[in-house]
Amino acid sequence: MAARFIRLLALGLLVGTVVSSPAAAAVVRPPSSQETAASSVPARGTDPAYARSYFGARYYRANLGRFTTVDPLMTIKENLVDPQRWNRYAYVRNSPLKFVDPDGRDALWVTSSDGSLKTLVIPIHFTGRGATPETNRAIEARAASLSTGDPRVSVQIIATDKPINGVLNTMSLSLGTDQGRCGAAGECINRIGGNRISIDASQPDAVGAAVHDSLHAGGIGEGYKSIYDGPARVGSEPLPGYSDSNIMTSRHGTQLTPQQMEQAKKNKTTKQCVSDASGGIKCGGQ
Repeated sequence: MAARFIRLLALGLLVGTVVSSPAAAAVVRPPSSQETAASSVPARGTDPAYARSYFGARYYRANLGRFTTVDPLMTIKENLVDPQRWNRYAYVRNSPLKFVDPDGRDALWVTSSDGSLKTLVIPIHFTGRGATPETNRAIEARAASLSTGDPRVSVQIIATDKPINGVLNTMSLSLGTDQGRCGAAGECINRIGGNRISIDASQPDAVGAAVHDSLHAGGIGEGYKSIYDGPARVGSEPLPGYSDSNIMTSRHGTQLTPQQMEQAKKNKTTKQCVSDASGGIKCGGQ
């Protein structure tokens, strides 16, 4: 079976090519300089009659500085401690210089046109002193090596600073813990299905930690529960049905289950996409 190529566009910029084959459901390769220069298709699109732009999940009115419909994602727990989140017509809490939310989604579930191949694609902008090319590649490779229990289903983390079909997460790879954002734990994601991750890149298992929390961005929950001695966390143990071979139980794990992949597919912040026979890709809302 010949490989099929899918061009990924984001805000009019070609950010990569998905190569679908029997061996790998989808592998995204960065565009060449010629491809980037040749790409001028506005993937999001504008509606001049109403002075609005389409961002994948809703329309934006630049002259008003507001979206014309509410954010489809409602996070009650975060809203309770952050009043800026109650304005669901605003963009990134009215702090566009600090935060990015291309379309409110955190992953893409890409299905081949014949339905035989499926890939959970998680685009991540790696930042911080620990975000070296070697570390970024190691995180991508670790994710690609995960067994999902089905050879037709795979995981792909993509290191990029440009949204892929409107989807982009941010991971801070600092050389130390981030207790300001994450408290005593020092590492965290803002929520399951979230898009802001902090990882201590100086620890020996940083690559596994990065993959673990990236999968949280894709909507996959924990595979362990913490053990406490009073207020102090003293360890953890697998949840029923899990073992240390699962990446969501242990950072050294190498496996995911079909049930976890289904969890990612049904996650409300995962964008559903289909590759067509000509090699293009179309996501829900486009």
